[in-house]
Amino acid sequence: MGTSLEVMCELLVGNLESGDWLEALIFSAIYLKWINTGQIPCFEDGGHPRPNRHAEISRLIFRELERIYCMKDTSLQEVLSIRKIHPCLPSFKAEFTASVPLTRIRDVAHWGDIPHDLKLQIKHTIQNKLHRNAGPEDLVATEAMLARITRNPEEYSEAFVEQFKIIHHELKDFSMLGNLTEQLESIKESFDDRSLSALTLFLECKERLDNLEESKDALDKSIDLLLKTAQSLNALREVIVKGLESSLRNDVPDAAIAMRQKWRLCEIGLEDYSFLLLSRFLNALEVVGGAQQLKENAESKNVSSWNGPLGSLFVGIRQLGLSGWKPEECTAIGNELLACKEKGLSEKEGSEDGKAVWALRLKATLDRSRRLTEEYSEALPQMFPQKVEMLGKALGIPENSVRTYNEAEIRAGVSKLCTLLLKAVRSTLGSQGWDVLVPGAAHGTLIQVPVVPLEVIRELLVGNLESGDRLEALIFSAIYLKWINTGQIPCFEDGSHHRPNRHAEISRLIFRELERIYCIKDTSPQRSSCHSQDSSMFASFKAEFTASVPLTRIRDIAHRGDIPHDLKQEIKHTIQNKLHQNAGPENLVATEAMLARITRNPGQYSEAFVEKFKIFHHQLKDFSMLGNLTEQLESIKESFDDRSLSALTLFLECKE
Repeated sequence: MGTSLEVMCELLVGNLESGDWLEALIFSAIYLKWINTGQIPCFEDGGHPRPNRHAEISRLIFRELERIYCMKDTSLQEVLSIRKIHPCLPSFKAEFTASVPLTRIRDVAHWGDIPHDLKLQIKHTIQNKLHRNAGPEDLVATEAMLARITRNPEEYSEAFVEQFKIIHHELKDFSMLGNLTEQLESIKESFDDRSLSALTLFLECKERLDNLEESKDALDKSIDLLLKTAQSLNALREVIVKGLESSLRNDVPDAAIAMRQKWRLCEIGLEDYSFLLLSRFLNALEVVGGAQQLKENAESKNVSSWNGPLGSLFVGIRQLGLSGWKPEECTAIGNELLACKEKGLSEKEGSEDGKAVWALRLKATLDRSRRLTEEYSEALPQMFPQKVEMLGKALGIPENSVRTYNEAEIRAGVSKLCTLLLKAVRSTLGSQGWDVLVPGAAHGTLIQVPVVPLEVIRELLVGNLESGDRLEALIFSAIYLKWINTGQIPCFEDGSHHRPNRHAEISRLIFRELERIYCIKDTSPQRSSCHSQDSSMFASFKAEFTASVPLTRIRDIAHRGDIPHDLKQEIKHTIQNKLHQNAGPENLVATEAMLARITRNPGQYSEAFVEKFKIFHHQLKDFSMLGNLTEQLESIKESFDDRSLSALTLFLECKE
């Protein structure tokens, strides 16, 4: 990693003109992320840049990033890029900038009571690599070795195992990969009394929330605690951001810079956790009735139930502001939300109906909130894709890593909460459920359809349609399925449990009907074209997907003992429950995002867990029939005769 950090140092710590900062920051963020996820491996080159060299370069880069961050004319895009770089920098605490850091591994490699082959393995796979060109691979290798020596208790002495655990902890600390609680505990000593009370309250709320989830307590209590945890997080993050406002002086001691790095990472970690809380709050709100329940309460002039969702939205908007995204606009929206909560609903406002005035005032604030959050959600995709593709191609990064670079963002939760509240407000006002972009008129018959999209298509196609009606049914099916598959028509949970095997069975019925029509002699070219489009959008109906309980691996993953409790809950709520209640394309998107997250920092999660999740991702991709052409052709290879196989082999060779 030493050479990698030196590349970043040359990019950032120089005499670049102000206009060149953004491009340098974006490329640095992309490059360091790929270093940290192992997409770009760190090889030994014969030199000996010990870890203290990495720590010293990291400190130089951190100082420069903080200098840019605190400049008044720093753009929002530059701030977002800097926030992506910080988590990728190693620690530069005094113990890591020492002339010979991380020496414990040398002592362990010469431990007297372990076999000679184990000593050599530790020396060659960890010690030498760590002291020549440290990188994320070292933590992965240490994780693997720790798993090996703890597999059979008493195989190795307690003293040896304990020392190796300390090495693992030190290396994790060097890579800045502690969880949020560990990170916050590490800065506790630098807090004053007021800040310490904010930290204590948040940690207590977080612990209670984890315990509540484990005890399966009442849902309404869970909603209240989620909101309280989010509010305590907001208060704590405000304290930390306030402490980071001033720029670094030239004469600041190294220890103070190291502590500031910890503060910055805690601040970024709190931001990530806040949007996880918001996502869980939104899921819980949907379970207790969502927009419909809020609308009914407003109809009865009881708007106290709106306080929780509005408070949660306030926290979400405030988090964007604390991250540097249009802080003045975030403050203005926050004040409007607080005013709506405090004013409440009156019987009359002048001569107007109080409920209508309240709803219209709130709708204006919610529209403003959604515009802000959508601008944020669109900012990163506009900044990164072209440069990700350019750098990925130059460095030979796998196409999947290039394609999914931006998919781990979870800030869409704020926009979703705005959408839910807007839906409730519109229903309260008796207005339409959408915004008018282009006015006009439409004529026809509105048909209410079932929740499961494939059942809609089955009703259209698998029946006694006359020959003349087939073309229209096929065209509508092609359009409808395209919009389902591209997420234009979302698949919501409705309280029932449409397991994936139901989708697979319906898919098989539709496929049979399409093949029957396709082979009829009087089938028109237009119908054949629609058949081709429809068939590419179905779920697979292989035996493993038509089983009574398909895709069960995600259930086992969500209950693994070697991952944090909050990650278990996120997998359960965002993937498992949705998949087993009403599967849709959103499941694959959520799984892609989760896979990007858990592979971001090698060694943060066990290899076994990551491997299991990759297998599940592959299964879900297979279920959605989204393999590339080569993968699809390889899957039918076994059914070919010799002549067909030679044609397939020739094509694949030419394509390669």
